[in-house]
Amino acid sequence: MKKWVEDMLDSPEPRENVLDAETGLSNLSTEKKEREGALREAGLRHRENVARNIIGERVTEIGGRPQRLSDEVTVEGKCDVQVPELLNDDSEVHQNGQGKRQRRNPRHQQAVEQMLNEEMTNSSELETRRLELEAHRLAKEFEIQEKRLGLQRQDLELGREERQHSFRLEQQKLVRKQENFQNEMREQLKAIGVAMSSKKSMSSNSKYWRR
Repeated sequence: MKKWVEDMLDSPEPRENVLDAETGLSNLSTEKKEREGALREAGLRHRENVARNIIGERVTEIGGRPQRLSDEVTVEGKCDVQVPELLNDDSEVHQNGQGKRQRRNPRHQQAVEQMLNEEMTNSSELETRRLELEAHRLAKEFEIQEKRLGLQRQDLELGREERQHSFRLEQQKLVRKQENFQNEMREQLKAIGVAMSSKKSMSSNSKYWRR
């Protein structure tokens, strides 16, 4: 951009002072106004682009000179990065015709500061919103994890109850089996006793008849 501005200002082509047929004004004056207007618009666009760069170690303009902004948006000192110098409607040229010095337009400086403040506010609001969303996400994850652990705990309790119920059923089966075995043994002993009594009775009767 700086090269383009210098080419526009230092164009070697000679221009004739030709009057416009309709207005009667000099074409050189018209071209000069157009060139100055183009330079003015380019300067404003450049300043707006520079003013937007306020995050990190970007370069901006404050008080008519390049500055470096820290993360806390405080001026640390003159920046090593060269910012192209553009002429605007308030520019002045030294007597030797080589050096250029810019006068800061107070309204433009105020607009730049307002843009910086708005950018800071927007960045702060975005960061606040991001933190709110992050907190909401963590709360949801905690709630889901808590429900999952609750379900696992219920499953463990149900499994324990089922195992206890199965154990009780097995105990009852063993008790019934033991009772059945004891009843069978009693019946068998009873049958043996009856058989022995009957045999004794028959033996006594046979002895009686022999006599």
